[in-house]
Amino acid sequence: MDLLNYLDAAKLLAKREQFKRIFFYRICGTGMGAAACLLKENGYHVEGADSQFYPPMAISEAPYVWKNYEHWKKYQYSDVFERVSNGYFEKTGNKVVSIIYFGERTVTANRAIHTPADMAGMKIRVANATLWKIFPEAVGAK
Repeated sequence: MDLLNYLDAAKLLAKREQFKRIFFYRICGTGMGAAACLLKENGYHVEGADSQFYPPMAISEAPYVWKNYEHWKKYQYSDVFERVSNGYFEKTGNKVVSIIYFGERTVTANRAIHTPADMAGMKIRVANATLWKIFPEAVGAK
C-alpha cells in the first residue's frame, strides 16, 4: 500500500483548515464516538463504516484471519490490499491512508477458552458489523 499521502498528527493539524469531512474506518467503540463528537463540535462532517460501502474492505477486520503481526504486516503492504484499497477509493472517493492491527483477536470470558467449541452457548458481544456478527454464530455462541 502506498503511504505517500499518509498524514501523521502534526501534518493533519497543519492542514486542518483544508478538511471539512472526516471518515472513520475501523475505529470503533467509545474512542470513535468521543472523537466524532469533538470533531462535529468543531464544524466537521463525520462519518464512519465497516464494509457497508465496499465489502472487500471487510477482510481487514475479519476475526482470526491474521496469525500474528507479521502476517498482518504482509497483508498491509501486499498487492491484494492495494487492489482492495484502490477499489474502495473508486467506489467511495475515500483514500485509505493507514489500517490498524487489533491483534489476532481477543475474547474476554469468565472461563478458559482453548478451542472454538469452548464458546458454544456463550453470550459474546461484538460491534454491529456484519463480519463481526458472523464470528459468534460460527462458534455456536449467542
